[in-house]
This record gives sequence, structure tokens and C-alpha cells, in this order.
Amino acid sequence: MQVCTYVSKFRNRLGPANILHLKRLVVFLDALKKYVLEWKESRIGKSISERKEMPDIIEKTEVITPAQLIERLGRKVSGINLLEIEKYLKTNGRITLTLTGTPGDETVELKFQLLNPSPPFKEVVDVARSVILAGGTMSPMSDVASQLFSYLPPERLSTFSCGHIIPADNLQTLIISKSPRGNDLEYKAGKQSDVNVTFFEPTETTDVDKVLQEYSTAIYDTRMSPDKVRRGALLLAVIGAKLSEGLNFADDLARAVVIVGLPFPNLGSPELKERMQYVKRSEESKGTKRAPSQKDAAAELYENMCMNAVNQSIGRAIRHRSDWASLILLDRRYASSSIRNKLPKWIGNGVSITDGFGQAVKSLATFYRNKKQSLQS
Repeated sequence: MQVCTYVSKFRNRLGPANILHLKRLVVFLDALKKYVLEWKESRIGKSISERKEMPDIIEKTEVITPAQLIERLGRKVSGINLLEIEKYLKTNGRITLTLTGTPGDETVELKFQLLNPSPPFKEVVDVARSVILAGGTMSPMSDVASQLFSYLPPERLSTFSCGHIIPADNLQTLIISKSPRGNDLEYKAGKQSDVNVTFFEPTETTDVDKVLQEYSTAIYDTRMSPDKVRRGALLLAVIGAKLSEGLNFADDLARAVVIVGLPFPNLGSPELKERMQYVKRSEESKGTKRAPSQKDAAAELYENMCMNAVNQSIGRAIRHRSDWASLILLDRRYASSSIRNKLPKWIGNGVSITDGFGQAVKSLATFYRNKKQSLQS
């Protein structure tokens, strides 16, 4: 164990208090390892028996509170106040244990989820004259306010969103709600058909670099085209994964970003269930009243998580003052005011809801033709 190696190597340089804390940490980690292995064996044994009777209903995940975990670890750790955060963990978090891997090669994944991030911010708000939060992708702002400052009256909060550095005519945003056949476009999990081709994102960083290099070469290198003309390339990525956030697709690397559907999180996720239940209970305990047509706190959180992922992705195309691109949102639900109002403010009033697929193609052709002409002039 690395902690034991560290203690052995630097024992003569550590003070008595440091040695004591490290010994407590070793005891805690040993107890945690023992419990996790016991939990794993109990789940594997349960899975084997259930495979015969109920093969589709195998509990591989358990969500517990930090207090429950400390209790299960036994007497040796019950009195340890690890890093003096036990009280904080007890009131604000959940621990998720998940059995992963293939039969015979199972591992346990241990996660801590913070349910209420506002207490650390409250300490700052209580002593500061003003607090400024700044970020490039904070939309929807209502989500930030509800999670961090729910205890403050609305009049104490103010929001400001800057316009983009690019001219308005350098950005085209289209909502396409109809297919070429005139059917409503609505990409939901329950409406997906079986497909013959599946795209897998790279799992290793080296593979990501290779894919991006090949993509860039396909765009800029005319030698890949028989007639020596740049044909462009199409890069498919999963929202929330490696290629959708934090990367720079400037200029010809992204003249269009197409978002297919609304990337709502998986409602079957134990972590998401806990978080939604928590915000719903918190709202009910405060006695907050909503209009019958309004979403409750859990549904609002669910929608905000989706739109935050969308907003992260659409910003990949505009990277400097002279950049330009089209943003194409494929799903009729983007036309609803509740979804459209959660798009970044820098898109502004430039969102166009097309009446049909033909109109969308015509608008795109006009936009790219104008850009081509302005570059040649």
C-alpha cells in the first residue's frame, strides 16, 4: 500500500501528529478494503443465484450515506474523524458502490456524490460584501442559482451575460423540427430503431489524438482527394464524452456543429436518482409552491443538466473573433420556449425555427455562399 510505503520511507521526517494521522488513515483504508471485498463477494454470490431465477434483475449497485459506511466499517474506524470532514460528508453526500466488469473479473467502483454544494459558498457569502462567479459556459443560470444560492432572496442575485466577440452574421443557429418526409424529429431512447453501424469514441488519450490528427488531415490535406479538392470531413462524437468538451475546433475544423436530439442523463443512474430525490425533498421542505404547469425541482434539474451539456458542445465551433459556423439543432423539442431559453445568451435572437427540412437546407446554402463570397472579396 502506498501510504504504508510513505510512512516507512519518511518516518524520521514526520512529526508525531503526522504519524498519528497517517496510522489512522491506514486503519481506515484497510477497513474500507475489507468491506468492499465482502460487499463484492456478497453481490457476486447473489448474482449467481439470481441468474437462474431472475436473470434481468441483478442488483449491482447500492447507494448508502457516509454514516452508514462508517458504521459498516466497524469499531476501529467509528471514532476516526478522517480529515475532519465527517460531519460535512454526513449531511451532504451519498456513496455509491457498483459492481462492474465481466463475470469472473468483477471490480467494485466506489463514488462519493455531493448533493448540496451550497454550504461552502454560504461561508463565503456570509463574510463577503459581494461574490462574483464567472465562467464561459454557465447556462442555464437558474441551475447555478438554485444549487449554490437557494437560501438567498432573488433580489440579492443578479446575472449578466456578455455578447459574443464575433459579429452576429458569423453565426447561424437553426432548429430543425421536421425530417425530409415532413415527420416530427424527436430523438428519444424509446424511439430509436436498431442500427447496423455503431460509432465508439476512443477510450485512450493517444487514440483521441490519433483520431483528431486524421480528422484534421482529411480537412486540410488535398492529397486525400482524387481531384485535389478539399472535401471536408465528418466527426461523430458523444455529448459529454472526450470529443465534445474542452477541445478547440477553430476555423475549418468546425464550420458546423449538429446536435442530434437532447442528451438527457440516464434516469436509471443511481447517482442521478439520489440527486433528483434530494432536490425534490429540499423544495418540499421549504414549502415552495409551483404552478400546476411548472416542472418540479427534480424535473428542472434534469432539464438543466441536459442543456448544460448541449451548451458545452455548441461552443466548440466559435473560437476567435473572425470565426464563423452554423449551429444545427435536430429535434422539435428545441423549439419549445423552456428549452430555447436555456441556450447561451450569446446566440441571442439569432435562432431560426425552420418550417420544413427544405427551408433549413436553403438557409444553410445561403449562409455558406455568403461566407464564401465575403472571404473571396
